[in-house]
Amino acid sequence: MDVNRRAFLKGLALSGLAAATPGFASSSILADSTHALKGGVHLPLIALIHDSAGESAFLAGLRSAQQPQRSHDSLKVQRCDRGLDFLQSLHALLHSGKAAQIVGLVDDASGAIIVNMARPTAARLYWLGQHAVSGGQSRHTLLAAEAGHDCSRRFAQELDACGLRYRLTEQPVAGPAGLSQMTFTAPQTPQDGRWAAALGFALASLAANSTDPSPGVGNSTVAAPLLGNFVSFAFKT
Repeated sequence: MDVNRRAFLKGLALSGLAAATPGFASSSILADSTHALKGGVHLPLIALIHDSAGESAFLAGLRSAQQPQRSHDSLKVQRCDRGLDFLQSLHALLHSGKAAQIVGLVDDASGAIIVNMARPTAARLYWLGQHAVSGGQSRHTLLAAEAGHDCSRRFAQELDACGLRYRLTEQPVAGPAGLSQMTFTAPQTPQDGRWAAALGFALASLAANSTDPSPGVGNSTVAAPLLGNFVSFAFKT
């Protein structure tokens, strides 16, 4: 077992980020639906990204959901490399006392570290997802507070529009029953990075508390293949 894998498994034990099994995250770290997104449309949006191949697709999705009252300049991108500089920067952000919406799509090891660092702070996590993407199908396991439930539906709709094979399972923490499980079987189509664009749009819409219709970003984005295991999250500081 390599060092990165051991670090990830340690992170799983600490943060509860074990999406391969039911109850993959603790409901105690998820925000309640009443205050999670209040005023979020006026806050800066910070995107944490690790994989350079997926950066353009994910950012295209985020920017496609930008609202008129939230300028593109309010989107700040921070690359997550698990180095000391990044960890110090994230620690400062989480403890700054300044309100912000933070979303991200990172590798699974980085996801465990980020969620674990956010857990003891005042940050309110309302979306957590694990994404396993192979050449033939993507699998998405989501845990969402009630405030994040619409994001799951938007993500599923965007995946449908892309015409890619996927399996999506949502584990709602509170409120009405969620999607439970949704499977879309399309003709065998090689997976590419469009799923990341679809996710970016859904998460940015959630952060902006927007119900605007989709611009079809998944189909309009030319994205390089983005395969492997990833973690997505959304929280408000």
